[in-house]
This record gives sequence, C-alpha cells and structure tokens, in this order.
Amino acid sequence: MSEQTVFESESRKTPAEVATLLHYLGDCLRDDSSFSFLQDDRTTTISVPSELSVSVEVERETDDNGHDETEVEIELEWDTSETDSESADDAERPRKATPVTESLDPARATRASLGRFEVYRDTADEWRWRLVHRNGNIIATSGEGYTSRQNAEKGLRSVMANAPDADVTTEGT
Repeated sequence: MSEQTVFESESRKTPAEVATLLHYLGDCLRDDSSFSFLQDDRTTTISVPSELSVSVEVERETDDNGHDETEVEIELEWDTSETDSESADDAERPRKATPVTESLDPARATRASLGRFEVYRDTADEWRWRLVHRNGNIIATSGEGYTSRQNAEKGLRSVMANAPDADVTTEGT
C-alpha cells in the first residue's frame, strides 16, 4: 500500500485559532460538505463520506531533561472508494482529494489572512458562501442561495475580484 500526503501544515496557533479550525471542520462534517485547505497558491479539497472512522489519541512524553510534551491527535479515516460513487444528490460535491490551483493576483494576496471563505449547502438545500474571520465571526454572506455549488463559487470569485477596488460610500451624510 502506498501513501501520498496531499496536504500538510504545522504552525503555532492560539487556542482561539485552533478552535476556529476545529469549528470549520465540524461545520463541514455536520453539513455533509467537503474540507478545503489553502496553502500558498494551492487549494486541496477533500469530500467526506456519510460514515468514517474517528481515532483520538493523547500522548505524554518526557525527555531526558524532564521536559514534558503533550500531543492530541485526531484522525478521520475512510475508504476513498466510498466517496467515488456519485449519486444525483452528490453531483455538486468534489469526489477525491484533488489539488486545485486558482489564479490569484499575487499583489493582492496576503499570506496572513485573518479570514477564510466557505462555500456550503444550507438547510434549504441551497448553496451559499460566507466570509469568516479567524475568530469565528461571520463577516459577509452571499445573501442569496444558489442552485449549484459552481454558481456559489462563481459569485464568491466575483466578490473577491471586485471588492479590492470597490468604492466605500456612506449614506445619510
């Protein structure tokens, strides 16, 4: 059996930042959506099946100098063939862990983004997008539901392309 790492990231974060990541993963699982991870100019999207294995492991290590380290590992695992079979309801979902490269204007891209865009299916079965700050607050939403994920992503790309040059107006002054 061969193994391929399609995405890996390790960095120091505050507990609030870690909570935001876990909240995002929880939302994706609850909404039967997919996970998307962005690093540099590469996005990796992984669809999740209706059932998966969960493993939680807590390790405590002490080195020869008496320095203690605690590690919590949470693993989600599933057979990818389960996500390969597509039904009419799943037609909008990506089926495999697939690297996707988006063309971004490097002059506008920021490496230390304080937010992330999410595309999700709501309880009315419509696709929407939202901009979420790293603290979990929702900054902006699509406002309307879209009939397909592709249309929601198209609307999101339009906002991303137009927002940097948009004028700010104040009404009532």
